[in-house]
Amino acid sequence: VRPPVRLKPLSDLFGIRVEISGARDHLACGQLRPGEGGFVAQIWRERADGRLSNRDRFTLAHECGHSLFYIMDRGFPIRIIPAAIGSRKVGAREEGLCDAFAGAILVPKPCLVSLARMDPSVAALMAAAESFEVSCHVLIRRMLFDAKEWGSGIFYCITRSGDSLDSQRFIGSARSKDARRFPTATTVRDIVKGRSFSEIQDRLIRDYGFRAENFLHRRSSLWFMC
Repeated sequence: VRPPVRLKPLSDLFGIRVEISGARDHLACGQLRPGEGGFVAQIWRERADGRLSNRDRFTLAHECGHSLFYIMDRGFPIRIIPAAIGSRKVGAREEGLCDAFAGAILVPKPCLVSLARMDPSVAALMAAAESFEVSCHVLIRRMLFDAKEWGSGIFYCITRSGDSLDSQRFIGSARSKDARRFPTATTVRDIVKGRSFSEIQDRLIRDYGFRAENFLHRRSSLWFMC
């Protein structure tokens, strides 16, 4: 499998017709609608230039995952778990499964084997994510949690959304015991308040001994590792 994964053969296989709408002005990214003979996946485009972003590709793969919760009955999709009796917890579980499905489709297992030969680094993470046309979040979850590779790394991401900043931490399997020596996502979240990315980087290098070469800024995110 050579990246990026083409999604049209997948949607065709699942009987899904894709409709791309104009740039979205709401929180919804996509929706799967059953219909005679199959489904329609409505994708609200993130970009205004007509191209599908990495997020749009993930949304389409996610909606393909929802089709697995249906069976075809006389040419019409019927839900295996009817929405009317599904609890909120069941719905959240389905969304999580569809996220996992999308990640596995966009970053297939055979590709993880070749990525595992690379030393873990933020530069390698970003290069691989760009090649697969996925977000760094999708790629790092596939590597650390699904493939159990890059276990020696602890990765952080600080994301800017408007005036707010959020932080996440991704711990490799081999670092779970000594992860307490490094700042938690909550600690980093406290550090970032009111600071620019460069100020955040300087603070983390000074107070926690992070190395400058392990920081990379990508669009609205700052990634670093230890």
